[in-house]
Amino acid sequence: KDDQVVGLRFADVEIPAGAKIEEAYIQFTSEEKGDDATNLIVQGEDTDDAAPFTTDERNVSSRRRTKTAVEWRPAKWDKDEHPRTVDLSEIVASIVARAGWKSGNALAFIVSGRGKRVATSFDGKSKDAPRLIVRLASESAPPASAGGAPRYTVRLHFAEPQSLSPGERVFDVYVQGRKVLERFDVAAAAGGAQRGVTREISGVTVADILSVELKSVTSRAPILSGIEAVREP
Repeated sequence: KDDQVVGLRFADVEIPAGAKIEEAYIQFTSEEKGDDATNLIVQGEDTDDAAPFTTDERNVSSRRRTKTAVEWRPAKWDKDEHPRTVDLSEIVASIVARAGWKSGNALAFIVSGRGKRVATSFDGKSKDAPRLIVRLASESAPPASAGGAPRYTVRLHFAEPQSLSPGERVFDVYVQGRKVLERFDVAAAAGGAQRGVTREISGVTVADILSVELKSVTSRAPILSGIEAVREP
C-alpha cells in the first residue's frame, strides 16, 4: 500500500511509426479481491525500444518517463476478473511518434502511486498475463487517381481442420501492420470444427505488398485457409 513503482514491458509491439492511436489500454487478470483506495499514475518509458527489466536496484524507477501521464483510480477488483486501465492512447501515441520507433519494438509502461491491486504476471501464468490492447485509427488513403496507392477489400477465409473446441486455437490478425481481428477463434466463429468462416476488411491500402500476419494467443499455431483481395473503385 506504500508508494511503489511497477513496470510493464510488452515486446514485439506491431504498431507502425507515427500511427494514429484510437484506443489503448492494458488488460489484467486479477489474482485476488481488491477494494483498497488506489491512486496511480501511468506513464510510458520515453525510449524508442524499451529494454527488458532486470533485478538491478532502481532499474524501473530510474527510467526516463514520458511527459504524458494518465491518472488511474482502479475500481474494486474481484478474483479472476479482467479489469483494465483507463485509456492510454496518448502515451502510446507519444512513443510511436518518436523518430526511432519501429514496428516490432518493445514498449514499456511505468505505474506509480499508492494502493493495492494484485494481477497475474507473465511469470506466474503466461496466458493470464497483462495484455496491451491497441486500436489504430482507420487509414485514410489518397485516391488512386492522385497517384496514391489503391485500396482493396481483403477477404480472409478460415476453417478449423482439426477437431478442436472453441478456445483452443486463438490468434490475432494484422493486415498491413494494423490489428483487424483480436483473439480470433476459428471454431467459435464458424460454429464448430471443419466449417468455413470469412472475415472482410475494406479500405486496405496496398502499394506493392499485401501483408497479413497471424500471432498466436494460445499454444496452437494460427491458421489461414485463403486470401482474396478485390480492388475497390
